Amino acid sequence: MKIEVVIEPLGGSCFRARTALGWSAEGATAEDALSRLREILAQKVADCTRFTFIEIPVKQHPLLGLAGTWKGHPLLEDWRRAVEEHRRSADADAEREW
Repeated sequence: MKIEVVIEPLGGSCFRARTALGWSAEGATAEDALSRLREILAQKVADCTRFTFIEIPVKQHPLLGLAGTWKGHPLLEDWRRAVEEHRRSADADAEREW
């Protein structure tokens, strides 16, 4: 099993190795901190700590099911042209106001 570990300098000659699970260890070198963290994790496993994953359901946006349903529809091209014409007209009106 692989566990992501972050090793960071704490200042001076001290390093901390920590996991996203909240376990950490410090040492004089990065390797020392990592070695101490390995010992902690080995003890957790020896104490029958279980490591597993859970799935968290994500609520789907109610409109997501409609995405792409208008693709290729003949009215879509008419709508696009109407929007372009409206933009040109609005830009022209703005130019005249200046």
